[in-house]
Amino acid sequence: MADNSYLNNTQILSASDLIYINTNKPLQADIINVPDTFIFTSASVLQPTAYLPATTITNFEFYVNGQNVPSSLASFNSYSGGISVTFNTSSLGYSLETDDEIIAIGKFTL
Repeated sequence: MADNSYLNNTQILSASDLIYINTNKPLQADIINVPDTFIFTSASVLQPTAYLPATTITNFEFYVNGQNVPSSLASFNSYSGGISVTFNTSSLGYSLETDDEIIAIGKFTL
């Protein structure tokens, strides 16, 4: 009989971990603070249990007016009542405008 050395993750991961793994919600920014910051009000970053790595900015995709912005150009900020994100606009090559459509897809909870 062959040694079955793989790990069956469904025996370790909880139902909430499985929900976390499958969560990929799109949200549109509610507030844009020119030149580089935007806010998703009433949202928070979803975190897994101890079996999975913590959520970071790399768990998100960002789009400005339909154009992808690498998560390496973004950072989370402290903000009560939502999630605030700042882009490194000098590396991005442009500043945000109040009429931009900013979408993020990732590990959000409302």
